[in-house]
Amino acid sequence: MPPYEEFINGLNTQQRMYIQLIGLGGLLKTPSIKIRRVLCLAIANSYDAEQDAFIINGRPCRITLEDVAHITGMPCHGKKHVPSNLDDNMELWKKLKDRNDTKITFKGLLAKMKGDSTPNFVRPFVLYTIGKYVCRTKEEYVDNKYIGIVRNVETIKGTNLGQLTLDYLMDSVKNFVNGEAILEGNLPLLQVIRSSTIITYLTYIT
Repeated sequence: MPPYEEFINGLNTQQRMYIQLIGLGGLLKTPSIKIRRVLCLAIANSYDAEQDAFIINGRPCRITLEDVAHITGMPCHGKKHVPSNLDDNMELWKKLKDRNDTKITFKGLLAKMKGDSTPNFVRPFVLYTIGKYVCRTKEEYVDNKYIGIVRNVETIKGTNLGQLTLDYLMDSVKNFVNGEAILEGNLPLLQVIRSSTIITYLTYIT
């Protein structure tokens, strides 16, 4: 599976146009950021639940929606995502699931997008982006609870994907400090907490 930024760079002109039309044009400039996992784990472990902040060099630091928009190119406006009921989206699920699986796999979504320069490209693209970038997971499929986001292509831009990105990451951090073995989410955000502070922290732990 290619890195997300490599996947973005491989899209054709028509596909890029559709991404612009649904309000996700900022993703077309997704930078290549090397994930330094040891650094991310160290920052996650600095999270203090009482202050709801990362304590770096004795100072509380937080990731803001402004940070998310600047770093990911994700829109940070619109309605907060509410998990959808699969029963309400069964017909759409049948169209999007992997023909060789019972899940909406990344492999299956890539196959649906390959060479597709029609509006049908949009739904697989958004779900792939959610699973590989917004709510990055160790699994090889995207959770069915996100399918409601693509139920109506016209309303995709009305979902606050930036807030979803931040909420998923912070939930993962909280689970991690409470004993979960895996740290998931958009980890590059952990590496750029308020650059004026993080530069000192990087020097300190490397």
